Amino acid sequence: MDRRLQLQNYSFVLLEQIVIFAVLVDTIPTVLWARTKWGSRIKSGRKTYKKKLFNPGKIISF
Repeated sequence: MDRRLQLQNYSFVLLEQIVIFAVLVDTIPTVLWARTKWGSRIKSGRKTYKKKLFNPGKIISF
């Protein structure tokens, strides 16, 4: 019984790591694309609150 529980634990950890990896692979390019897209809009003069959040060169004050 202990061996079966150990295998279930390993399976759960592996599944958890796969899910985390999939989320990161899906999220990182989306964030980078959004930063590039909004960054180019800032240069053209169109500024909004959300666009300033993704510009690392600007200090945000609330």
